[in-house]
Amino acid sequence: MFKNNKKSAFTLAEIMIVFTVIGVLTAILVPALFTASPDQEKLRAKKAFNTLTRAVESLTNSGPYDTNGGILTSTSYATDADDRNAFFCNNLAEILNVKSVDCSHDDVNGGITSTTGCAAFVDDTTTRNRLCLEKTDDVADYEKLQNSFDSACETAFYQDDAPKGDFNIVTSDGIMWGIQRTDFNNPQTITVNSVTSPAFYNLICIDVDNHNDAQFIYGAGVRKDGKILVGTKLQEIVTEDYEKVMNEE
Repeated sequence: MFKNNKKSAFTLAEIMIVFTVIGVLTAILVPALFTASPDQEKLRAKKAFNTLTRAVESLTNSGPYDTNGGILTSTSYATDADDRNAFFCNNLAEILNVKSVDCSHDDVNGGITSTTGCAAFVDDTTTRNRLCLEKTDDVADYEKLQNSFDSACETAFYQDDAPKGDFNIVTSDGIMWGIQRTDFNNPQTITVNSVTSPAFYNLICIDVDNHNDAQFIYGAGVRKDGKILVGTKLQEIVTEDYEKVMNEE
């Protein structure tokens, strides 16, 4: 008897089926892989917001402010105005996982200014005014203030698309924090629908890109009662679903 030495081979139809299956799997898996790749700057911005929220909540409920009813004013903690204005920055640094800290400078505000005046952020040759919530037709104009947060931070830390100024705090994850130094003793209030609340917000600038690009610096504001209002850019990120924070490019 003779052995059948004829080798079996794939037919053209079978090869075409295999390539078709590979093509379908590629079409499914490749976009999924890109979608699963996180947008690092957005994730870091979201992390910074969560960190700030926890830190301010901790400050208002314990530590140096617990005997003051959770109000962040520091006028009774030091006789020197500079110490009072650096008080919030220093205590925030103690809660954050800090790599470096220097609360002695105030690039965000161009120096300590009068706390009696309150206006949208204005940059001129002499001073930068405080940031306060205003009203339009008896409605709190949060959008205007949120936009002011972002523009204030970009003005303070970038000029002609080049970085300037020094941040007060750098955390171990590389996020940079610029703190508008204040004793939170601003008397301005706002009344909307018979409800009166503090109008002044202390500016916080958050840079998640190692001071390389103004696009990745975000503004937020903290009131004396610990309420936080984020800038327009940061709000868009923190309100996104997790899937939308992922890079879809």
